[in-house]
Amino acid sequence: MLDDADQLDPSAEPFATYRRRLYELRTTRRSWARLAYSREETAHGARDANELERGRVSHILLLEAESDDVELLRYLLDQEICSREEDAFQGGSDALVILSRLLVELGDPSDTARFWRAKFANFDTCAGAYDIEFAFSMMPAGDVPDLLRAHLGATVDDRLEKYDLEQVAVGLAAWRSHLMRSYPRSVVGLSLAERAAWAHTFGDDESYVRYAIGASDSPGERARVYREVGQHEKAVVCWREEAARVETDWDRVAALRNLVEDAAPALQLEAGLEAARTIESLRSRIDSWAVVGLGRMATESCYRLAAAAAKTPRGRALYALARGWHVGLDSFTQVGLEAAVEAARACTSGEDVEEIELELAAERERIERELRGL
Repeated sequence: MLDDADQLDPSAEPFATYRRRLYELRTTRRSWARLAYSREETAHGARDANELERGRVSHILLLEAESDDVELLRYLLDQEICSREEDAFQGGSDALVILSRLLVELGDPSDTARFWRAKFANFDTCAGAYDIEFAFSMMPAGDVPDLLRAHLGATVDDRLEKYDLEQVAVGLAAWRSHLMRSYPRSVVGLSLAERAAWAHTFGDDESYVRYAIGASDSPGERARVYREVGQHEKAVVCWREEAARVETDWDRVAALRNLVEDAAPALQLEAGLEAARTIESLRSRIDSWAVVGLGRMATESCYRLAAAAAKTPRGRALYALARGWHVGLDSFTQVGLEAAVEAARACTSGEDVEEIELELAAERERIERELRGL
């Protein structure tokens, strides 16, 4: 069991490296460019090559930022907003919130337009991954619309209409208090889960596992921790415990699906095949199997394990199960179909490959049509 004595030490590695980086940023403005938004293309779309480093510096700034750091904070937030606008994954980020939180404390009303841009960086930030209250935190709420129009034009009016400005203003004090508690300026007294998050951000896998396992309440939570750091054999053991612990068929199949997922990189072929066969015996009890994500995810995981087993009796058995589930689905994802093609090539003499490739091509075309229509 962990206790309060097992705290993060900001003076130790890996944090010390980024405290030195912060010193360099404070003394050499040219070094800021190394944390600029840097677009790179990957197999999964555009990503920001400097996102991780900027996120780590942002965490150190949460502990050490001073009033003289305001321009650095603004620069980093602008880069993070670009990242959120362009990243294929979209979503919010801890850095986006941390940098905004520090500017709420150290900035001034000129940051209002910057917060507004962050709010509407992408679908996820607009939907709730970033609080609208940031944009109303630096000046009286009634003055915000005029400032935004001055900076961004009348186009802001359509978005402003979606919010009850009076209600936002009423809740600002409570929101600010919650924000400061959620992102404290010290690591002393952080919960185990919060310590785990810090360790994970800085790539300290040993501490992350220690804290996250200490914070976990179930075998399934422990399994996800082990998966995160690539300890898939341990994850398989935990998923088996989770499947035995849960009470509903749905939860049991969900745990077994995860076991199959981790069995592939762990090369635990027999354990994975046993779990897949149990899923086969249970799936008829799940009325919505063909239309819900659980059915699609189980099928994809089974295909991936089949590909890992290749042309072995286990691989062929896993492929047959996955193929049977696949043909009964109402729809299948692009990544699932890509896994299906790989498994068909690995486990068969070529049968099914052409049919699945045609299905994959049709799904890609459907996605392209949707994107063109946005």
